[in-house]
Amino acid sequence: MNSSENSLIDDAMLLQQIEWGREYAFNLLYKKYWEKVYAQAYKRLKNRDHAKDIVQEIFAHIWANRQSLNIKNLPAYLHIAVRNRTIKTLAKDLKPQDERKSAWKFLAAQPEWASAEDRPSEEA
Repeated sequence: MNSSENSLIDDAMLLQQIEWGREYAFNLLYKKYWEKVYAQAYKRLKNRDHAKDIVQEIFAHIWANRQSLNIKNLPAYLHIAVRNRTIKTLAKDLKPQDERKSAWKFLAAQPEWASAEDRPSEEA
């Protein structure tokens, strides 16, 4: 078993403990991932306060929804959560008609996030 598989097993055990309401497991999970989540958010936003808010929102969501979340791959889940909250944060100041095009421009600058089917039409 490689270290990546081992990490996913450890994450699954922590998530199970969190689902049961065990705060110590949540604290371990937070300590394991908060820096990675923060770094990813800060890299995209270049704003410490917004990046900290995203970290707090993501982990608060995990705790608040611990009994209904079905997370199979925690690193992937966190990556997507950061992406979605980053886009949401950037879109807050945009006018509704500009939101989709601006979000696409942001995604286009993040090759690992963009996909062709998400691209808005030119008349949108």
